Amino acid sequence: MSKTSGRVEIRRCWAIADPIAMAHIRHYEGWADLQTIIRIERETHVNDTVSHDIAYYISSLSNDAQCILEATRHHWAIENSFHWVLDMTFREDESRIRQGDSPQNMAVLRHIALNILKQDNTKSSLRQKRFRAGLDDSFMLKLLSQI
Repeated sequence: MSKTSGRVEIRRCWAIADPIAMAHIRHYEGWADLQTIIRIERETHVNDTVSHDIAYYISSLSNDAQCILEATRHHWAIENSFHWVLDMTFREDESRIRQGDSPQNMAVLRHIALNILKQDNTKSSLRQKRFRAGLDDSFMLKLLSQI
């Protein structure tokens, strides 16, 4: 159970490691190291509202529900912080690019730009570095020369 920002979240994890079942499905490409099938339930309490979510995973982790629960929580913490940075730096959620391959192409370009900005070790925020790179050609050249 965790409590953050006035929200209480209860997580429950079940992991199944049936050697016979795993041997049956390991032949699929990329699943050679499959060890467990996982079910994670999340129950979230915000004020008087309760929501339930169930997610299923396959994993190469051993059959240790506590370890798996911590690994999935750590994964989503990294994933959420990465997307938050993209949204705050590039206003990604406000993008109106919707047709064809354009959304995926722009996502790749944003990731490249974010990685370039992160390599610069000045004290400015990522947003400030991005703004400065747009105005100052010498700063832009400095960033690009680090690639």
